[in-house]
Amino acid sequence: MYQQISVIGRIGKGMEVTHTKNGKVIGKFSVAVTEKWNQNGEKMEKTEWFNCQMFGDRCEKLAQYVRKGDMIHVTGKMSSNEYNEKTYWNLSVNQLTLLPNKSNNSGDNSGSNQVPASTPNLDDVPF
Repeated sequence: MYQQISVIGRIGKGMEVTHTKNGKVIGKFSVAVTEKWNQNGEKMEKTEWFNCQMFGDRCEKLAQYVRKGDMIHVTGKMSSNEYNEKTYWNLSVNQLTLLPNKSNNSGDNSGSNQVPASTPNLDDVPF
């Protein structure tokens, strides 16, 4: 059997890349998924946080593009653990896709949010 979860949310902090003693490259970042709804005329909101971890040389390249607040789609294997009566979600990432942001908050067009060439243009997707 195989477990896979797909999460679309915003980066909570930029990717932190570390190298182990045996040369393994690890990239860590967090993703926030916020659900908003109205309940009896009152606006409600709940945010779930996913601690993400990915492995391999691609982490160093992706770290140049992944920034706090960016919209992202990640897939991978999920696990959870509880600490102080809170549930923490962990995601071992297999695939990562940067999604276009609705607006550029910084107001400058310097290209700091450019997507790597290997990421397809979402306007070209037929569905």
